[in-house]
Amino acid sequence: MGKGYEYYRSIGTKKMECKEVQITSLDDKHAVAHTKWNSVYLKAEEEVSIPFNNNYLIQFRDDKPIIFGWITGDESQLLKDKGII
Repeated sequence: MGKGYEYYRSIGTKKMECKEVQITSLDDKHAVAHTKWNSVYLKAEEEVSIPFNNNYLIQFRDDKPIIFGWITGDESQLLKDKGII
């Protein structure tokens, strides 16, 4: 995780905010969390906001939610399209 945080700081990431979460139950042990995020980057001394969505696959073990996978868009391409990388 440390390397991930280091990478995001190196490309100018200032914050990532989870704006919305909706849960879809699949069965008594599984769900999908549909999330909407907003990330803010500093580029040429100006803030650039980029909204994005992630879906987290969740399994409940002993009534505790465990994220075991996620579905995301092409983050690298989005950052290239916005001129961040």
